[in-house]
Amino acid sequence: MGKFDLYKIPLRGFLSGSQKFAYELDDKYFKDIDNDDIRKGNVHVQVFVKKLTGTFEFSFQLEGFVKVPCDRCLDDVEMPVDYTGKLFVKFGKTYSEESDDVIIIPEEDGEINIAWFLYEFALLSLPMKRIHPPGKCNKVVSEKLKKHAISDEDSDVGFSEENSEPETEEIDPRWDKLKDINFE
Repeated sequence: MGKFDLYKIPLRGFLSGSQKFAYELDDKYFKDIDNDDIRKGNVHVQVFVKKLTGTFEFSFQLEGFVKVPCDRCLDDVEMPVDYTGKLFVKFGKTYSEESDDVIIIPEEDGEINIAWFLYEFALLSLPMKRIHPPGKCNKVVSEKLKKHAISDEDSDVGFSEENSEPETEEIDPRWDKLKDINFE
């Protein structure tokens, strides 16, 4: 039995109507996926499969949390997962992805393994910027980042971790004359 056999859903001989599948994505699942974007987690998954004419409609609901590396200090940061989406599966000669939400599977296989799709959906629910709340990053790494930062525009470490107030830079007084220009 393979690592992800639990996530195989047989479609050949699928009865009309809808069926529900439930999964728990735990630390072992994320370790088995062998991808560093998500390190650990606990995500509850519900999958509803509905047979339509020539197509299967998969409705996914994922809810829970995952631990990902912080973009700033690389320590684990806990992020919520809340995803709802659909995937349409059709039979064909060979496997292909027609679009982001339409998959063709070989008819002779008659089943689809959704393990990787669940991982992708959890990943898609995360924000682009994955960082600790102010003051919670690894102090050693934060200090090194501040020391080596070129400018506030090039990094997100232009704030004081203690009070989370943006540092202000003094403006060259020669620019003050431009304030007097009226463009109307």
